[in-house]
Amino acid sequence: MIDGEVVINPTRKEMSSSTLDLVVTGAPRSQVVMLEAAAENILQQDFCHAIKVGVKHTQQIILGIQQLVKDHGVAKREVQKFFTAPEEIVECAKQIASEKIAAVFSDFSHDKISRDEAINKLRLESEEQLKEKFPEAEPYEIMESFNVVSKEIFRNLVLNEYRRCDGRDLTSLRNISCEVDMFKTLHGSALFQRGQTQVLCTVTFDSLESSVKSDLITTAISGIKEKNFMLHYEFPPYATNEIGRITGINRRELGHGALAEKALKPVIPQEFPFTIRVTAEVLESNGSSSMASACGGSLALMDAGVPISSAVAGVAVGLITRPNPEKNGDIEDYRLLTDLLGIEDYHGDMDFKMAGTNKGITALQADIKLPGIPLKIVMEAIQQATVAKREILQIMNKTIAKPRASRKENGPLVGNTQHM
Repeated sequence: MIDGEVVINPTRKEMSSSTLDLVVTGAPRSQVVMLEAAAENILQQDFCHAIKVGVKHTQQIILGIQQLVKDHGVAKREVQKFFTAPEEIVECAKQIASEKIAAVFSDFSHDKISRDEAINKLRLESEEQLKEKFPEAEPYEIMESFNVVSKEIFRNLVLNEYRRCDGRDLTSLRNISCEVDMFKTLHGSALFQRGQTQVLCTVTFDSLESSVKSDLITTAISGIKEKNFMLHYEFPPYATNEIGRITGINRRELGHGALAEKALKPVIPQEFPFTIRVTAEVLESNGSSSMASACGGSLALMDAGVPISSAVAGVAVGLITRPNPEKNGDIEDYRLLTDLLGIEDYHGDMDFKMAGTNKGITALQADIKLPGIPLKIVMEAIQQATVAKREILQIMNKTIAKPRASRKENGPLVGNTQHM
């Protein structure tokens, strides 16, 4: 977006003066498959307009692809579905376990671990009974039958009863708590907790010479030679109550860190005398840890005295749909869920992460698991995320509303020396 105008397929030169970097993947009938965006705090209406323009242009490309297929007369290959559960075993699993599964998902006293343990206990009991009734069945058919029943019950509770497994309504946030200045020896620190997602963010300053120097190819592609703001996201196994080796960064950590960095980058001052490194360490996770990292990072930067232009908050919005049995690919009904839980992401159809300030949007990433969703749902998700984002910012502002007037005493200093 340059001077308020949406530019399709911009050049690198045009991108250097753009306030929005948006990738839209579309499907036939103006459906949205994927969204990824970094923005300079642009307004919601401008952002929505850019998505609509992007989807419109995807339709022209799709028409070209369809014409190419027609000209060559090639039929698309049908992908054979593996690991599908036989209907008779699924029906038996429903009779055995439906009521018990529904009771677990309706018990709001459960937290993530106790809920998972209760469902796993039911899984083992049900699988034993199914093995007795279907001795010839493959192990994956037994396992998948229970999964199908469990997923269907979970989704139907949301669709039919507007009920979530932790007792919240569809637009409520989990309990949020924030702390800053937790470690006096650090240049800046903050702890952000939302439900059972907890992220510790720290800020470290170093000289401008310590900025990340890009190689020639990265510089040619991105136009960035040196990077003096970076966010490193860490997700150790204990965050999900597991054990495992802590090795090098993986693809998931890289992606989540890049998203949180994109969320915060627009508010970082251009002229700052130090290189800034934010580390977001996920101590506990139950959904939306990248957006919690954006919130915690914003608090830690303010605690460190970095004069950011505005506080940043992020939230994930989920989706559960009911397909239309008469029209393949159409959605008959749907529910959007504010502040997504891990299990809602697992059983749901979308993880729509959006971050920004009180004024606008700085980053967005939509992980859509369906072949495509209508623009109407995307626009509603943006609106729902905007309302939640403002609510989170109000809570964060109670802990620290603006950057500290001065940096901490143990931070580095910039001095001028004069030769006589």
